[in-house]
Amino acid sequence: MTQHALVIGGGIAGLLAAHALSKQFERISVLERGHYPGLQSHGSPAMRPEIPQSRCPHLLMAAGIAAIDELLPGWKEQLQRLGAVPFDASADAELRLSAGYLPRSPSGISLYACSRSLLEHVLRLRMTPGTGITLYPGHRMIQLEHDRSTNSITGVRLSRPGSDSGELIDADLVVDASGSASKLPRWLAQLCDDTGPDEVEVDHQASFAGSLDFSVSETCLSPGRRQVSCWYHIDPEDAPDWHCLAIAPDPCNDYRAAMMLRAEHDRWGLVVVDPTQESLAESHEELWELLVRFGDDKLCRVLEHARPISPVYRLRPSLNRWRHYERMENWPAGLCALGDSVCSLDPYSGLGMSVAARAALLLKKEAVGSVDGCPDSRHFQMALAEQNQAAWEQATGCDTQGQALGENSLFLRQSYAGAPWSQAMAHAILRVQHLLSPRDSLMSAELA
Repeated sequence: MTQHALVIGGGIAGLLAAHALSKQFERISVLERGHYPGLQSHGSPAMRPEIPQSRCPHLLMAAGIAAIDELLPGWKEQLQRLGAVPFDASADAELRLSAGYLPRSPSGISLYACSRSLLEHVLRLRMTPGTGITLYPGHRMIQLEHDRSTNSITGVRLSRPGSDSGELIDADLVVDASGSASKLPRWLAQLCDDTGPDEVEVDHQASFAGSLDFSVSETCLSPGRRQVSCWYHIDPEDAPDWHCLAIAPDPCNDYRAAMMLRAEHDRWGLVVVDPTQESLAESHEELWELLVRFGDDKLCRVLEHARPISPVYRLRPSLNRWRHYERMENWPAGLCALGDSVCSLDPYSGLGMSVAARAALLLKKEAVGSVDGCPDSRHFQMALAEQNQAAWEQATGCDTQGQALGENSLFLRQSYAGAPWSQAMAHAILRVQHLLSPRDSLMSAELA
């Protein structure tokens, strides 16, 4: 068993990465710059200010649920004990495309209605002493420690609360799961700048050190969407017979979109996506006026019985960004990156948590398949890029170079147009959206 793994970031991706490595490493340290709030009076964990997107309702896709099942058997039962509600992605949801609502019927795709905060809370509760995982809130990463002679990461330098001096922590593996704000490109660039004479001792090491190039290429696509969100309480007797309502962008409402999701303890989260240049709603009255323009009585009817329990949050503009670590020939050993740190997707796609869960499962498989329990870091980054491609294409409609996908576009439009009248096609579309089937599978779906 390898001795020490260090995970940077204590969000969903970092916690799952720690669980993924718990059988292969004696110790796993998780460094988190923020702090974890306790439970509120109604039983739900508070939102973390370090994670602005936690103010928005989240839905873990079916592929993400399947990945966590492999990592943490029994986690779903614990999630339900704390208030999460299971539901079927089709039978218990109202999903409106441009052509109309999808038919509601059992699909076999099981989801869970809960907040992102509750999911993160359960992942922390599963870090029992037997896992070897220790959380270190309030710790900030400063730089990576690098052995030039082997081109490997040997640890990190960090700052502890109340201290300005850097402290060196050795590690056999460092995992960057610090999210979309990751400073990994900067940390890698620092390795190239540190060329002191004491770094190398023999000629072949000097030649190897001089050849290192840690520059990172990126593909960035801005969908031009702005989002507002709000949380509500709905008494059980007034609650709708669905757990999720989603309204896709439509020309009739200026391509605005909306989603409302049930969470634990009679709480409901609403997010509205607005691509227009109009001023975003700032008050509950302005948000209501915006929703009325959707012309959707199902959404407005349930909100008539809803009591706001949060302000109207204005979220920062969304961005799709792929950092192409898989293209770096000199990617150092002992370093892996996953989650939003690598592939950050527009939250409207709803794929972020699932991409992170699948990445953690891949990390576990790479570690189990290695000789010493430490994954081949470059092979992991290449395999992760291949795995992330379907989610990227679904979220952006582009390939990894940022070029629009044109193949089968007519067929896809026809499939979505016919789905409101076809149970089979509706279920096929849901399987693609939940990363359970490739997009090409729609071509073989029956319209009847």
